[in-house]
Amino acid sequence: MLAHMLYDPYAEQAARRIYSQIEARFPEDRILFEVTPWFQGSGELSVSGVPIDGGNTFLGLQILGCTQPDGATIHREREKSTTAPATDGDDAPTQFPYHQLQDIPDVIDLTDDDEPDHGSSWLDLPEDEFVILGKPRAVLDKRYTRKNVPDTRGVPVPGDETIFSTGEPYGSGKGVGQASIHAPITLESQGFLRDTWNALLYLQSAYPTAIHSVSWFTFEDGFSTSPDPRLISLEPFGIDDDVETSVANWVYIDTQTKAPRGMLVIRVHLLDQTLYLMELQRRPPKPRADGSEEASKPPSYKGLVFTLSHQGSFEHWLRQVLSNVRHVQGVVQKLAGHCPGVADTFKHPKTKNENVPCEASVLNAFSKVGITRGDLAMY
Repeated sequence: MLAHMLYDPYAEQAARRIYSQIEARFPEDRILFEVTPWFQGSGELSVSGVPIDGGNTFLGLQILGCTQPDGATIHREREKSTTAPATDGDDAPTQFPYHQLQDIPDVIDLTDDDEPDHGSSWLDLPEDEFVILGKPRAVLDKRYTRKNVPDTRGVPVPGDETIFSTGEPYGSGKGVGQASIHAPITLESQGFLRDTWNALLYLQSAYPTAIHSVSWFTFEDGFSTSPDPRLISLEPFGIDDDVETSVANWVYIDTQTKAPRGMLVIRVHLLDQTLYLMELQRRPPKPRADGSEEASKPPSYKGLVFTLSHQGSFEHWLRQVLSNVRHVQGVVQKLAGHCPGVADTFKHPKTKNENVPCEASVLNAFSKVGITRGDLAMY
């Protein structure tokens, strides 16, 4: 939102409208001002609240998540400082003591009437997680280091503040501590295969000159860039096929309804290569009888990534995989050696700095054919 407020005239006007209403009615104690959306277009909100009017109306009291607007890639710079001890002398920065409170009381007295004191105690107050709904905005981080920044924190000392403010520190002796209130950002998972597809679209938007196209494939549709990918259903075994019951049942995503398991097949044109990714549909975890938690987790399958020596062999090789993967019950590493090109399997790691779910998995797949994030950023 900050990037839009700085560079998007519509968002800037929406922010100025809030400030102008407050400024026009100052110093009134209560102001009922109007707030408009900060971006144009449709969006979704996730809120908590209470039903009123006999359940005909819902009163939202807290925003838990929202969608993000489409637009150009946001470039975000982050600074990391390496500190050096502060030196003595007239030009040396003033050192203030600091103290982070560990035992947070049940009730926090916050004020906006005063700024926090320099050197006061400070509280780190986490709020409920804020969820990004749908496809997150592409953000590229650039980190740089400032060396030899004087360390002005001083030494920690106990604090006895009973009131806290989120403002910038100003002055001292008021008995007002500092409060930092923040909500951790989480990403809404839309299912493993959908997350994989969205991660590829995200990386394409983040590195458009390196990733030229992303498309999914079915025999009926061919290659498609439609935002809603379709799966290729595995063929169930026939009654006369000599296979074990466990193998025959593995083909179904639901053994009760006999719905066949699907395979997501994706083609990616990036740099000077054409590579393919295959991901199997997972069964949902089985709940306990009381529905409280999972009784068992579904098997973890590796993904298959490959390049072809001749693109004309794609459909023939794909049909082989779709048939043989049933016999090995999804263990695709047993199939990689038969690829008419170069094939490898990849795991699905999760990292804290993922911009979207499955981003690390897709980058891991790229690494199997010798492509790193650094390679993408160079183009």
